[in-house]
Amino acid sequence: MEEERVLVPLHSLEDLSHDWLQQVLRNALHTNVKFKSWKTNTKEDITGFASDISFITVSYITHTHREIEETRSLVVKFMPQNTETANFLRDGNLALREVEFYKYAASEEFKLFCHKSGMQNLIPELYWAGIDGDRLTVVLEDLCCRKYKTLIPSEGISLSQVKIILSAIATVHAAGFHSINRYGSHQLDMPWNTAFLQKSVEVGLGRLTGIYSNTPLAGTFKVFFLHLENLLHSDHCHSFLRTLIHGDLWTGNVMFSTDEKSVSIFDWQFAHFGNPVCDIIILLILSSSPSVYEDHLIEVLECYWESFKESLMKNGGAAAELTYTLQDLMRNVEDLWFFGFMFLCAAFPDLLDFNKMSETRLKSIITFLDKRGVFTRPLVSVGPYCITKTEPQELPPLKSDKEISRRWLEAMLGRKTETPVLVESWSVRLPEGREGFLSEIAFVEVEFVKQEVSQKDYSGKDEESTQEMENNEPYGNVRDCGSGDDGGGEEENIREVGCEEKLCDEEERNSLELECEEPSGSGGKMKEEKKKMYHEEEDMVGKFEIVKYKSNRQGKIKRQKITEEDGTRKEKCRLVFKFLPHDPNLKKFLDNGDLAEREVEFYKFVSSNEFRDIGVDVPVPEVYYASYTKDAITLILRDLNQDDYGSVIIRDGSSLDQTKTALRAVAAVHAAGYLYLQCHGIQSSLATLAREFKTEFYEEFFQPNLNTLVEMYKGTSLAEIFKALLPLTPEIRATSCQNPFFETIIHGDLWAGQLLYAHDQQSASVIDWQFCHLDNPVSDIMSMFFMSTDPRVLEDHLPEILEDYWRTLCRILKAGGGNTTKIGDVWKMGVKDQEKGRNMKNNRVKPEEFGLEQLAANVEKMWIYGFMFLTVSLHDFLNGDSISRDRLDGAMTFLEKRGVFRRFLEKFDGRKTKDSI
Repeated sequence: MEEERVLVPLHSLEDLSHDWLQQVLRNALHTNVKFKSWKTNTKEDITGFASDISFITVSYITHTHREIEETRSLVVKFMPQNTETANFLRDGNLALREVEFYKYAASEEFKLFCHKSGMQNLIPELYWAGIDGDRLTVVLEDLCCRKYKTLIPSEGISLSQVKIILSAIATVHAAGFHSINRYGSHQLDMPWNTAFLQKSVEVGLGRLTGIYSNTPLAGTFKVFFLHLENLLHSDHCHSFLRTLIHGDLWTGNVMFSTDEKSVSIFDWQFAHFGNPVCDIIILLILSSSPSVYEDHLIEVLECYWESFKESLMKNGGAAAELTYTLQDLMRNVEDLWFFGFMFLCAAFPDLLDFNKMSETRLKSIITFLDKRGVFTRPLVSVGPYCITKTEPQELPPLKSDKEISRRWLEAMLGRKTETPVLVESWSVRLPEGREGFLSEIAFVEVEFVKQEVSQKDYSGKDEESTQEMENNEPYGNVRDCGSGDDGGGEEENIREVGCEEKLCDEEERNSLELECEEPSGSGGKMKEEKKKMYHEEEDMVGKFEIVKYKSNRQGKIKRQKITEEDGTRKEKCRLVFKFLPHDPNLKKFLDNGDLAEREVEFYKFVSSNEFRDIGVDVPVPEVYYASYTKDAITLILRDLNQDDYGSVIIRDGSSLDQTKTALRAVAAVHAAGYLYLQCHGIQSSLATLAREFKTEFYEEFFQPNLNTLVEMYKGTSLAEIFKALLPLTPEIRATSCQNPFFETIIHGDLWAGQLLYAHDQQSASVIDWQFCHLDNPVSDIMSMFFMSTDPRVLEDHLPEILEDYWRTLCRILKAGGGNTTKIGDVWKMGVKDQEKGRNMKNNRVKPEEFGLEQLAANVEKMWIYGFMFLTVSLHDFLNGDSISRDRLDGAMTFLEKRGVFRRFLEKFDGRKTKDSI
């Protein structure tokens, strides 16, 4: 046999050649063939094909024991020459999906699965398939040569024909289910988005509105126009088993054998992993006689389910792993009738125009759906905002503010409010500069309506308004490893979005016109004022009254509500979006310690029901959404500017009151973390935060900044001390492990830039939790002391500050029942000794059983740790003008007077420079 040459996909029939076809046959038949001739056959009707189709008869001679002349009939599919159709295939990756499906169906594993299931010729035989950019070629057997035929009666196919198709597709579904359970992945398990169908649905919905003009249904259909982005995804919110589905299963994509006892299914452009009920619903609505689903629905579903289970059992007993039942299938069918209606809207105009569906059958379908109440509750029963049934991957994180869409916002807010939401408008504001930001930040204001309170007549045109946002960015104080500024520049980039596609008036109901209305006035525009100190209605950390099994703040959404003249209640929320940075160096920095992932996990953790049950109202921003994948992270928080919270960064250091407020706020988190560990131990919800915290970046910045200190204090005794500390950076970093107190969730980077203070500065919210992990809570105290507090405050008020912190911590612990379990017992609940061995043996302190003496003693042991925080942040603080030389000198003097450097260096005999001290 001659060596096989590499085949490439063709542009069109004109590129087809003798050699190309000969090589296709050789590859498919696995034998040497001598190609004789080929000719193109013309079919009478190829209307409706998405691809350009050619039917070819080939003649060839095989060389085995003797020469035998044979002929075969082939179907060759190419990328359509029509630009609009080609774009349609590209938008949904439809051509790629079909190529990948046929390659899968040609695999020995799939063929064996079908054979064991008793299904022959289920998919047309594949000769070759390939795609490369705009070139697509798929070569299949022509089923007509085996007397297969399509049946597309305008009044729908019969009950027996429906059952034959469902038995066949059940085998494909079972094969996909078996494959994903066995291997965990599949080549067709690629993202699927039906947005490319929206235009077709709009055309059909407009035409349907015309057919039902002067009836109540016409008004109902008009309402659907404003919600298409959500309604197109109605299959997402009803969980069922997930498998490989056809996605466009109607009789135009099915051919029956002569005796109508078997079928072959083709045209797999819409193939994807999804809910198999989608295939069932599409077949019933688009192809079956109305009597099938009106009178025999249970019978056809039983037929499908038995075929599905039987195929699994014949292929290794996988049915034992099936947790769903026939009753689950029936319930899911009821949930997804509206999905079928959406597909009907996209398809019926062509079906009517080419006499493949009668208007009588169309009206029977609408009557059936209307009687079942499908149209009366679509905004409640469909949409990706169904919290309890939607999988996390159905609302993926975004890569940047440019990916924010109306549908995504509605899905996110729907999950948050647990109510269907219509977003009327939104605006995005970006900070002019990004100095100090570890993440990409966007400030988003959304105006929306909860569906159950909206009685607005959407048949008219809706005005939209976009309000400007005001005040400084409260989340703009994240620094590049330890510093930042309190804003992003006074200028801002404002992007207004949210203009809706609207239905024209009754005379033009069969077409859509895009309208983008001008903003409708100021809408009660707020005063634009630069502020740095703000006021909140409630004291977030001053009271901390514990209410078991209740949460006073988590999950509670405070939004401005606007009452329209017609009674519709609009709501407005202001949010902060955080994304992964574009800068590759920053990405690398975040990856080093899993910092972005840690922040997302922290906010997911404090929003979880388990954490809420602790009953501590932790002073962190309200979480709307938090999720990440390998290459995308999105965190959405309440913008605390609207609550009059803001950053207060003072070069000479935070005052006594500011320091107390900061430590009271973080004490609430420390206490809540401790209480959680008592109740649950370290389980899956704490897995990321409990993971060993990487320290390389500390030392990466620590040593260079120590050298900076040597230069800054050149000629003084401090310069020699800093030189002596250079080889001891690992020992300094290990201070927390060597001086255990008790472990809980700590912030890890607590300074004024990570705090938003209320107007009276008696309460604060703690932000930017990238460095959070489990550790000694004194670490946060040290961080605040040396990265923010005025050293003179420490000299004069240290006992008072520690007492205030300890009082807050113990009050919350006592109210939460913190004296019932020893920390030593907590670790046994979920931590491997080798993972936490550094602290388990010594970590027996119960904070509520000790007093200020133990806290003060641990603080004395940890002063060098505070020096580390200050040193790591030095360059960023100096460059950002966040620290004065007086404060820096004061911190060094404070440490030197307390003998911190001397004691630390004496601890390490071989590396100390005692004579220089």
